[in-house]
Amino acid sequence: MYPVTDYYTLLGRAVSELEENTDGVREALYERARAALLRLLRDGNLPYSEPEIVGEQLALEEAIRRVEAVSGAGLSNTENLVPEEIA
Repeated sequence: MYPVTDYYTLLGRAVSELEENTDGVREALYERARAALLRLLRDGNLPYSEPEIVGEQLALEEAIRRVEAVSGAGLSNTENLVPEEIA
């Protein structure tokens, strides 16, 4: 059973709200997200299989790559990361 999570939207919102949007600050954010996801999937109320955990980790990493692609494109702000309907 996979959690229904749009990691891109969550990370995009978090990045767009950073006071200091630097590579190091974003990487720290991503590390916290990785650790929180692993903790949730391994220690949460619902047991997740190893393939499910790996699938969620891959989905998170893909979202990080997408956020970084936008951040690395030289945009002065990251509002474009957050879909208009939730901005």
